[in-house]
Amino acid sequence: MRGRTDSGFSVIEVVVASGLSVILVALLGSVLAAALRGAQISRDYQVAVGLGSEQVEQLRSLSWAELAMSSVDEAAPWLTPDHTTLSGAASGLGHDEVLVVMPAGGAVAPSAVRTMSGLQYTAWRYVSRVSADVRRVTVLVEWQGQSGARSYHTSAVVSELSSGGFGTTTTIPPATSTTTEAATTSQP
Repeated sequence: MRGRTDSGFSVIEVVVASGLSVILVALLGSVLAAALRGAQISRDYQVAVGLGSEQVEQLRSLSWAELAMSSVDEAAPWLTPDHTTLSGAASGLGHDEVLVVMPAGGAVAPSAVRTMSGLQYTAWRYVSRVSADVRRVTVLVEWQGQSGARSYHTSAVVSELSSGGFGTTTTIPPATSTTTEAATTSQP
């Protein structure tokens, strides 16, 4: 009598292989979903960085007389309780700075809202006094992303030009989650 040779797979081997295949496909799917979420979060952040940079450049392009807030929004974050000062602790500056508010001539609205890529971004804009001839423009961008409430902020220092007509360059120290920028001023 001849021994029986089995060719092929047993039912148990097929079930185990199928189970492993299902687990691998599920893992790949979750990794792909996490990668897509990460890419979306990164895109949202890049939009905020672009908006913040755009806002700072718009503020830096204003004349010295216009470089002041037209009003103060009491709902704005980072203000001290009296709504006249930018909180150094909240903004990462390390010290409070008095806001420059001129209702008659200030060209800086306290906030701007823009919808981009399906998300609403709020840019809070502050102009504060560093010294008599130096002002800081700070922009805080807030949005509600897939991962919850997010924010980005950046700032630049602007100085009034001297009678010689030259600008100054100042390096902004980094705060908690902002970028460091060099700001050069020029009078239009």
